Amino acid sequence: MNNLNKKKLFLKNNNFIEIFENAVFINRELKLLFTTEAIEDNNLNQIEKIIENKRNEKIKSEWDFYFSSKPKEVIIKDILNKLRIQECKIHIL
Repeated sequence: MNNLNKKKLFLKNNNFIEIFENAVFINRELKLLFTTEAIEDNNLNQIEKIIENKRNEKIKSEWDFYFSSKPKEVIIKDILNKLRIQECKIHIL
């Protein structure tokens, strides 16, 4: 199994679903989104730490989106609309 497949399996085992149309993985319970590119470009340890930190938050009121590079505003708006999310905090990995 290659590195990307290990990462995808890890995400799926942690209740993330892959949305191919937008090339993202989301976990609605944690209010967490990773682009496929961010998953490809970062190591599994870093992804695990982000998930663990989010899991340990007392109140998960805000969505956190992780990208590899600064996304265009239209891309963010498209994802927000499709997933029916009001707002999010953008992180660059």
